[in-house]
Amino acid sequence: KVEDIVNEKIRADICVDVNYMSLKQALEHGALAFFGDKYKPEQVRMIGIEEFSKELCGGTHVKRTGAIGTFKITDVTALSAGYRRVVAVTGPRAMELFQETFNTAKALSQEFKVKREDIVGAILKQKDEVKELQTQLKKIRTQLMHTQLHSWQQQAEAVNGIPFLLIKIEESTVQELRDIAHMLNQKQPGLYMIVSTTPDHKSLFVAVVDEQYATALNIQKLALFLKDHHGLKGGVSKNTIQGGGGIIEANLKQSIKDWIVGQ
Repeated sequence: KVEDIVNEKIRADICVDVNYMSLKQALEHGALAFFGDKYKPEQVRMIGIEEFSKELCGGTHVKRTGAIGTFKITDVTALSAGYRRVVAVTGPRAMELFQETFNTAKALSQEFKVKREDIVGAILKQKDEVKELQTQLKKIRTQLMHTQLHSWQQQAEAVNGIPFLLIKIEESTVQELRDIAHMLNQKQPGLYMIVSTTPDHKSLFVAVVDEQYATALNIQKLALFLKDHHGLKGGVSKNTIQGGGGIIEANLKQSIKDWIVGQ
């Protein structure tokens, strides 16, 4: 609505009236004063555009509103209660923005093979399809994890009488790592650490100590050990460490086994 009102006044090509007077006189004429403390009381610049706008040094230096060309709001943000900042572009920059937006819409129209007015619908449809595929993929990965549980369980080693296992799974989510660790603990209580690598070569990990071994293996001490010796930083919640870091070192498994023996 603001854009429509301003652009209507621009098209009307109204003469801009500029007068110099005291601050008191300008305020008596009904001029809006923004940043009032920055004005010199003895002389201010008052801009008038018919009865539509009258303010002090309003920022425009055109002789007629038509010279502004066009007006397009690009951002509106809240500053504080009752105050908002409106950012807009005018003239050539507004036309550049129009061209950029048009070119983007045209490219999307060609990519999705739809009319420009149907672009949003096409994107939302693809978004729903991706969401459905992600749901199906999650189900498949969960099924795959369940089929591997027995094999992983067989790989667990008794270290100081505590079952221990460290396994690496490529490109898994933190939730998947948590699920695997908890499922293994349900099958056979112990210490399980599941690690994964992200596409940008960073690591994720989850380490879970079963409640019955919480006294023998202090989870806080394990978290400090992983941070100080292997650069794996994680937050501790109950008997779980969750975090990440750099490259998973080849000696990590043996290092943790040595740590368990030393407890």
